[in-house]
Amino acid sequence: ASPRRQDLLRLLTDDFIICPADADETLPKNMPPEQQIETLALRKAEDVFAKMISNIREVRSRGAKVIMIAGTGAQVDASLCDHLITLPPVNNEFAPFGAAIVLQYIAYYAATARGLNVDQPRNLAKSVTVE
Repeated sequence: ASPRRQDLLRLLTDDFIICPADADETLPKNMPPEQQIETLALRKAEDVFAKMISNIREVRSRGAKVIMIAGTGAQVDASLCDHLITLPPVNNEFAPFGAAIVLQYIAYYAATARGLNVDQPRNLAKSVTVE
């Protein structure tokens, strides 16, 4: 835990334990980053999907594998992704809930396959594309 996080924990209680992660997070030196990860593409809004296609093609051209998550009936070109996960049909208002469940499962199984402790995430980061 960072010194700042430790200070915040001390404000709450003096009785806490810092458990460092035991996972080896070093990357292979001879492999570019794009080939070390899988890219998740979540098809949600139809109006931005055309721009998303160019981003998907860019990462695929660099060797990344793409997992696409799309709703039932969505027109998806099979050449865009290595794996397609189709969500069941629901009202648009509830679509994010189905996608969130699938993404949680992917995160869980990816972490356990790497031998990481899912109860102690490390270096958690978000990437957001703003339109």
